[in-house]
Amino acid sequence: MKALVGISLSFASLLALAETNLVWNARFERVDAKGRAEAWRGWGGRWRTDWAGQDGSRAAVFENADTNYYGTVSQVVDARPGKRYRFGGFVKTENLRGKVHFCLEWYGPNGKYVGGRYTAGLGGTADWTEQSGITPPLPTNAVKVLFQAFCAHESVGKASVDGAYLRPFEAPPVDGVYSSRYRNRAAAGPVRFVAALNDGAGTAPGDTAQFVFTDPENPKDARRVAATVTNGAASVACDVSDLAPGVNLVRFELTHKGVTQSASLVFERVTPEEEAAPAVRIDAYGRTIVDGKPFFPLGMYWSKVDPRLIGTYCEGPFNCLMPYNAPNRREMDLCASNGLKVIYNVVGRDLSNGAIVRRFRRHPALLAWYLNDERPISERETLTRARDFAELHDPDHPGWIAIYQYYEVRSYLPTFDVVGTDPYPLYRNPIGMVTTWTRATRDGLMGLKPMWQIPQVFDKGAYASNRKNFPDACRPPTYDDMRNMAWQCLAGGANGLVFYSFFDLVAMDAKTPFRQRWEDVKRMACEIKSYEAYFLSTDAPPPVAGAPDALACRAWRLGGKTLFVAVNTTREPLSADVTVDGRPVPIALGPQ
Repeated sequence: MKALVGISLSFASLLALAETNLVWNARFERVDAKGRAEAWRGWGGRWRTDWAGQDGSRAAVFENADTNYYGTVSQVVDARPGKRYRFGGFVKTENLRGKVHFCLEWYGPNGKYVGGRYTAGLGGTADWTEQSGITPPLPTNAVKVLFQAFCAHESVGKASVDGAYLRPFEAPPVDGVYSSRYRNRAAAGPVRFVAALNDGAGTAPGDTAQFVFTDPENPKDARRVAATVTNGAASVACDVSDLAPGVNLVRFELTHKGVTQSASLVFERVTPEEEAAPAVRIDAYGRTIVDGKPFFPLGMYWSKVDPRLIGTYCEGPFNCLMPYNAPNRREMDLCASNGLKVIYNVVGRDLSNGAIVRRFRRHPALLAWYLNDERPISERETLTRARDFAELHDPDHPGWIAIYQYYEVRSYLPTFDVVGTDPYPLYRNPIGMVTTWTRATRDGLMGLKPMWQIPQVFDKGAYASNRKNFPDACRPPTYDDMRNMAWQCLAGGANGLVFYSFFDLVAMDAKTPFRQRWEDVKRMACEIKSYEAYFLSTDAPPPVAGAPDALACRAWRLGGKTLFVAVNTTREPLSADVTVDGRPVPIALGPQ
């Protein structure tokens, strides 16, 4: 018996070693003389240790009725720079208004917050549910890393936390293979194939990377092309005419540390008629094509389609809207009759039989499906299925997502056709946050997909938690602020703009008269609209060089004319010598 027990313990020890948990006392079982879980801090207030765990054991319990209270339970963990981690745990909620989350945050040598990742959170009443997240490689200046469980500001109700974990995350060397053409199909023209690589794959001595092109009708005639590996990606460019008509298998093979990994996609060479068939599609330039014509999405978020406000909205230059409350047929008809396209929200809807998608897939107002509203990358498989499902039941319209995780756009690539990130800097962050996010979004896209960016026009005071916790940040952006942020998005590479939000302008009428704000928003948007022909031009853009990071620059060419935009992303005067199409252009801008 002792021998058998010894064998069992050895196996368990090996299993535990393989599943290393860097959270100590993760199930809150070890307590001090006051009944507080050891290694954790933050007890008192509304957090306690109690017999409320998953199997009747102990757990950390949050119970609160005071919206003024905010607190966390946390511990410092041994997470290292350059490493990625999966973190999370299990939560149970009882009438929780707000959400309970896990997070991992890292701090620099001076104790200043550097970054963090957060789970989506759980509210209401729900039985034990796992919440998890994945970090990027921690930066070199992360000298202190904190694991936390917390309930969002103003949360009231009850939540229990158990089974916390933090484990090293080994990402696969090959994260996915993508093409630069919409939905991996095209009739003619250039195409790039890109494999996203993780953690230095493809750059170690002895690594080899290649793409293998196979026509299923002639599988023995596979064509192999060496890939170029730079900036965490392997790529190759060719012309669609180099591929066989019909279906082609494109496989990427990476030999890394002596092991060969592969990933593949199916690319279809179609006829020009087949490529042009969808009612809405994305062309080779990243432009939105609606009924065969280029379309620059310029819109705003709505709460719901309100017939009383459609006429007011149509005073502006906007051509689309994204209502959170999915419109019914009468509301869709109203939008269509007013020349407005709708980004239709199906986030959180049951897509199991395709009925929701099929219901409006042929409606003239439909522009795109709204598939993700800031859901975490830990749900990538679910989000990818949603995108694939929407395409299966409606090949005529793309899927758009909105995320704040601008640093993870590359990981989200299989989940969308178009992406938007939503930097809202004012008035707690530098206005240059817009350029930081937009550039990072563009880089994450690797030139493969377009972005309809989401600039701020709302006053953060529209939300009670902001009014309470950040009163100094609660004032509306000025006309100059809005104009600056919109042009930052365009200079950073945006292919469309959907502002947040029309409904907040209406809601804040008592504080800042809607009519006054609306005139500023319209004036700003009309300026954008006046340059729409440049944004939709297919002429090769003039190269821009020499701009400092604080200057957001971009140039477009239309026939023999050039549009050059330079935006000061700071609150200080800025001067620079920039070269546009080989010609020097001195820049001197006042503070924003």
